[in-house]
Amino acid sequence: MNMTSQSSSNSEVKKSKKQIKKDERKSWSEERRRLRTVSIFNIVLSTCLIAFLGVVLAALMALFSSGAISQGLGPTENVNIIYSADEIAQAFIYAIFMQAVLLLAGIFGVRGAKNPKKIMSVFFLSFFYNIFMLSGLVNTVANDQDITSNILSIVMLCLPAYMCYLAWRIRVNREDLDGQLPGNDGAEYPDGFNPKKLGLMWFLMVIFAINIIVTVLSLTVLVKGQYELTFTQLLDLLNLIFEGVLFYMIWKRYAVTRKAAVFFSLFNIVIGTGFNLYVGTFNAETQVSLCFFDLLILFYFLFSRRAEAILTVKLTKEGVIRHVEKEEKFFKPKTWAFWRSIIVYFCIFSVMGHWMEAGYCTFIKLGILPGIYDPTSQIWSDWLYPFPVYGIGFVACALAFYPIKNWLQKHIHNKWSPLLVSFVINALVCTGIELVLGLTQNQPVNGVYPLWDYSNMFCNFMGQICLQNALAFGFAATIITWVVYPFLEQHRLMLDNNVCNVIFVVVVVFFAILMGLYLVKLTLPEAISGTLSTSTE
Repeated sequence: MNMTSQSSSNSEVKKSKKQIKKDERKSWSEERRRLRTVSIFNIVLSTCLIAFLGVVLAALMALFSSGAISQGLGPTENVNIIYSADEIAQAFIYAIFMQAVLLLAGIFGVRGAKNPKKIMSVFFLSFFYNIFMLSGLVNTVANDQDITSNILSIVMLCLPAYMCYLAWRIRVNREDLDGQLPGNDGAEYPDGFNPKKLGLMWFLMVIFAINIIVTVLSLTVLVKGQYELTFTQLLDLLNLIFEGVLFYMIWKRYAVTRKAAVFFSLFNIVIGTGFNLYVGTFNAETQVSLCFFDLLILFYFLFSRRAEAILTVKLTKEGVIRHVEKEEKFFKPKTWAFWRSIIVYFCIFSVMGHWMEAGYCTFIKLGILPGIYDPTSQIWSDWLYPFPVYGIGFVACALAFYPIKNWLQKHIHNKWSPLLVSFVINALVCTGIELVLGLTQNQPVNGVYPLWDYSNMFCNFMGQICLQNALAFGFAATIITWVVYPFLEQHRLMLDNNVCNVIFVVVVVFFAILMGLYLVKLTLPEAISGTLSTSTE
């Protein structure tokens, strides 16, 4: 009696569990029910196909190994048959692999229909399956092959495409939340999901940082004249700036990070694909592999529950209120904002100083101004070549001449006297710096000045300094001190502090690329440098 009653109670429990599951499925949305049905069908179909492909592959390989297929053929034809066997094996293995991906998509589809919080796995698997299958079809069309021979592949695309669509609809309808919001402290969801942790975004930050450091260091071993940057390499260098910006945005958890990541990834995909189509080197499968990381970033930031929950910090508008501050308050050396601006100005004016010198030498070349210039200098060829001496000059104006200018305005109550005194001080200091540099680094060892020679200039001293340059230096330093620097600081204060930080990241990464390309050069052992130059050629 006891055994009978126990077995009957167990069967009742099983029946009640089944009934509970049936009742639970009735509350599902139409998309979840369809996803479950399609996923089960997908599991059955892909399992049968994997078994069929495996049996056929084993049979073919047995025939090839026994020599049954190659019977009566000559030695040369035998080689071709053996090679064809390898190709057939690779094709079958690839097909089995793709069906295994489809099988996983079905398994995750059943799980995602039951628990919408795990729906994104089926979306990504079915999406990438479609991408790889479509790339093969595109290559078929591009090679002028008959697409009707791939009719099975076209049919097989329909099932994962529909699964991808259903998963997307479930995600859009936010069935993954199911009315469950974080607790009072906002730390966790009831299912244990913790949006305080960066998750995959932490891995992306590490990848970004490593890529920036390794790429910039690799630029330092390139020798001018032995390399030529291709469009793809230029795009990769531009991506370093994108990655630096995304690193900072993820670190600060800005809400705009998701839009920026989507824009950057779409930019890379569209520009890279368009360029390969334009030059005629497009290959769909290769392009998918090249765009894989961008596709990962694109769909992660579009659909990630974690990214949506954690990237919520909004940019403020506090900077707009601060633009009314007086000029003397610009000089705040105890603040990060002040030194951030100094670093940005150093980087920018190191490049802009190059352009200023090119313009000055152009006037000399045209005979408008007296003087000498070097026609072989890099100012005529490499327009982004940084001249740090000009960046240092601008920083000196901000750190030394600007406080002097404020002091003069405060103690000399006259409109023009502070300006005149400031001009004289600026000219004397700049000329003194040029004289010191000339006496230490511009000595004529062989009777010829290696850097500059003012011996034929009016009112020169030892060929190292002259009146014309002293006036030019004084004029430039005065313009920077009285006009340019206050203007930049006035408008910098109108920007949001977070925007200034993003600008800082962009400028510093870009300047690091320029320094690696042009200024910092590391000497490698001869064997390594020879390998690098050979690969570049």
